[in-house]
Amino acid sequence: MRLVLALSSLVLLVGCGRGPDGCYRGGCSGQLCTETPFLASTCEWAPHYACYGTAACERQPDGACGFTPSPALTACLADAGGL
Repeated sequence: MRLVLALSSLVLLVGCGRGPDGCYRGGCSGQLCTETPFLASTCEWAPHYACYGTAACERQPDGACGFTPSPALTACLADAGGL
C-alpha cells in the first residue's frame, strides 16, 4: 500500500512540471513532454527514460511540445539504446 501511495505521489509530481511555454512533463517515468497536464502513461521503465530527467521539455520550432535535442540528450539516448 505504501508503494502505491509513493508511486501515485510521484506521478502527480512528475505530471505537474509545467514550463513557462505551456509544456508539461508527464508519464509515469517522466518520459513525456506534452501540452496536457497530468498525462499518465503505463508504468514500465526503459533505460533511456532516465535521459529525459535533465532534458528541457519545451515548445519546439514546429509548435509542439517536446524534449529539446542537445548533445547531452543525444549521447545519453545513444548510450541507453533509446535512439
